[in-house]
Amino acid sequence: MDALRERIERDFQWLQAHPEEEAKYEGEHIAVYNQRIVAHGKDLKEVEKEAKKHGERPLYFKVPKKLGKKGYRIYGEVLL
Repeated sequence: MDALRERIERDFQWLQAHPEEEAKYEGEHIAVYNQRIVAHGKDLKEVEKEAKKHGERPLYFKVPKKLGKKGYRIYGEVLL
């Protein structure tokens, strides 16, 4: 596995292990890079612009609104 894929996998696993981080940005786009959220907002283009300052090819997600008593879930596309 190349370095980019390994970093993306680590970032994805980090986000799954820390739903409290995702929950802070309900209804927003987020960008994850090196196991931290580096940008967030309602406008994906603005999130992309900010995230690219932190490194090449961050992981992007759209955080859904709260999903009842079961909490939050991750969904979206990896934009490579």
